Amino acid sequence: MDPKLYYFPPWRKQFIFSSTFIHNKLVRKKFYYAYNHFTALIWKLWLYFPFFRKLFVYNPDDFPSYFSEVKDKFNLVEANCLINLGTPGPDQKITIIITKNLGQSFFIKAGNTNRAKELILNEARVLMDLSENKLFPTFIDFEECEHLSYLTTSVLDGKKLSNILLNQQIISLSIYINSLKEVHHNADGLIYTFSHGDFCPWNLMDDNNNFKVFDWELAGYYPLGFDLFTFAFQTNFLLYPKKSFSSIMSENLTSFEEYFTVYYIGNFKPYLINFLTIKLNTTINKSSKLYSKYLQLYHEYQ
Repeated sequence: MDPKLYYFPPWRKQFIFSSTFIHNKLVRKKFYYAYNHFTALIWKLWLYFPFFRKLFVYNPDDFPSYFSEVKDKFNLVEANCLINLGTPGPDQKITIIITKNLGQSFFIKAGNTNRAKELILNEARVLMDLSENKLFPTFIDFEECEHLSYLTTSVLDGKKLSNILLNQQIISLSIYINSLKEVHHNADGLIYTFSHGDFCPWNLMDDNNNFKVFDWELAGYYPLGFDLFTFAFQTNFLLYPKKSFSSIMSENLTSFEEYFTVYYIGNFKPYLINFLTIKLNTTINKSSKLYSKYLQLYHEYQ
């Protein structure tokens, strides 16, 4: 009998687990972590009570139409995969962790929209440029077909970062990423540095307290502090939408000041406003709660 597929969370068919991998902690922790308390509770029920999990069997016929092309290209067997169907929208992509014989794993990202293909190409270029760095995935292959783009990389060791508060290690990692390419200045004299672009806990791995970073599709030049602001604000906006702006700022103010002091900047407000402007301009769904949060914060600090 073929292993069954199950989806999580129950309210959105995003993460697809084969029954083969559900209790494989080593692989599972690379793939998923429940960040807020309610989701963590549901996750435990889903994980440890089979009768509950059986309510969320995933039908393979529900995979996006282009998944069959990905499956054929890489000779995928669902039983050997962990699949993230992504967030619906113009930049939606499928990401897959595949475990082959001898326990070897690799990562695939595939997309079929113009925006998704642009992001995958950007990530491929970034990883090729950073190929010797052990803190990032190793580039394996990139291919652009008429309808699909594929990126294949190594799978980082460790588990998804569980910490959602800025600390010295995260600050140091951000500074290191900024140092990978030369510094630029914009027309207003603000410092722009190479940045990850989506520097959130779910894009970081904790390998025995050695932090690593993946999902580089948004990487590029951004105003100084962009990654730290993303970590602090976007994480809280998505996980704890009721938390006040003042609470988020008070929790992270010391970290912001410590980071900007390295660059001899005392007033980081211009960088925060620049960060918010970019977020507002690049958020596709202007009716989303996330856009509304950034807009409110912009008006508060403008």
